[in-house]
Amino acid sequence: MRYRALDVNGDMTFGQGSRNFYQDIPAAVAQAVYTRLRLMTNEWWLDLREGTPYAEQILTAGGRLLADQALKSRILNTQGVTELLDYVSFIDNNRHMTVSGNLHTLYGEANFIMPLVAQVPPMPRPVDPPPRLPARPAGPALGGGVTWNLMLNEAGTAADTTTSISGAMPRLDFSKNYNSQYLVVGVP
Repeated sequence: MRYRALDVNGDMTFGQGSRNFYQDIPAAVAQAVYTRLRLMTNEWWLDLREGTPYAEQILTAGGRLLADQALKSRILNTQGVTELLDYVSFIDNNRHMTVSGNLHTLYGEANFIMPLVAQVPPMPRPVDPPPRLPARPAGPALGGGVTWNLMLNEAGTAADTTTSISGAMPRLDFSKNYNSQYLVVGVP
């Protein structure tokens, strides 16, 4: 395995011939893990599916377990990695995530550390109700030309309704679901 060395800023090195490359050593595999973790899904134009699923799985409110599973899978599927010996992920008070670990590679053991640039979002509070759906004007399927305006007061109950009807009279049915009011309009 031959891999071009990166400098401390993550840029490729040039101008030193073969010293710019790692070849058949654990550092080549560790750098492959590092660059694979930095590549985001939809970033490489030749294969938009290739990359670490930050937006889809890691930087979501799906939890740390889902993020760790996605990162471990990405590491284990790196060329030259035979086993993940040790894995640690850490999220600081500012929600910055750092991943580190030890690998067994085709060429020996290697370690890696990867500070993730993006922040992990906070977990959603389970007590928050879902957002309210705005009332939409009814269309021709309700008898044609029916316009409904619904206003909800602070308690979430109907405060005022105004209609202008040019077709069949629809019926309104309010049902409660997860502390939120939904408007169901149907023709009798």
